[in-house]
Amino acid sequence: MSRAVFGHGVFVYEPDHAIAAFGSPAAVAEAVAAMDMSHAWLRVHGRDGPWRTGANLVLATALRDRGIAVGVWGWVDGNDVDRDIAHARFAIDRYAPDAYIADIETGESGAHWTPERALRFAAAVRATLGMRPLVVSSYGRILSVAPEVMAAVDGVVDAFAPQVYWFRGPDAAMLTAPGLPSGLVVDDPVSYAALCLHQWRQVVTRPLVLTGQAYWGEAEGWTEELAERKLAAFLTGFDRYDEIVGLNWWNLAHARAMSPRMREMIAAARLGRRFRA
Repeated sequence: MSRAVFGHGVFVYEPDHAIAAFGSPAAVAEAVAAMDMSHAWLRVHGRDGPWRTGANLVLATALRDRGIAVGVWGWVDGNDVDRDIAHARFAIDRYAPDAYIADIETGESGAHWTPERALRFAAAVRATLGMRPLVVSSYGRILSVAPEVMAAVDGVVDAFAPQVYWFRGPDAAMLTAPGLPSGLVVDDPVSYAALCLHQWRQVVTRPLVLTGQAYWGEAEGWTEELAERKLAAFLTGFDRYDEIVGLNWWNLAHARAMSPRMREMIAAARLGRRFRA
């Protein structure tokens, strides 16, 4: 499988923020390499079109120069599938990426996907990519939100990337479902990851790339310190690497994400070696 999917990596949401924070595109690439990462996924479009193209282009070049595979991703909302396809095709043509990742989250910010719409979108993007990987990123607890949409594209995509953002999960109600792995406990990122992987395996057969939480904010009381503690617990306790083909993070490029302490912990874990033959 392509290094743009297989192995350890990171999402990049705001390329200009990353360049400013680290000092240069080359410094961003060096930071990615220092965390033992093989890929970076750059946000290059949203629902309405291209996203920060200038910064993304120079960052993509710097990453490739450092030996980091570049995937590009975009938010697609399903309300106008022709528009979604056009944005994906433009991004693939503009960046010549090693992979394309579609962010498909039914119900989020007005997104409306049906199995039929998702299949039409995925088939069109698959044809544009040729042999390069197509990945779909979506909710971690997929059984809760339109699992039939993911099932519809299971035969078309190369991998799925569950968004395993643990916050204080799982709660007690999440652990009442039958058939869960043994030993899961509340308020534990390792248990939450196991729960999400279990749910995805009820829906799809394709390989999984787990996207972990390296950010704070968004939820009340979810502070930088708490997010760092939970990240440390995940890095120490997660052992289901045989269930995934990759592990990456949301995200490198935001004021409330990937603190210096988080980067230190991730680098020390040498996660890339988990996926090397």
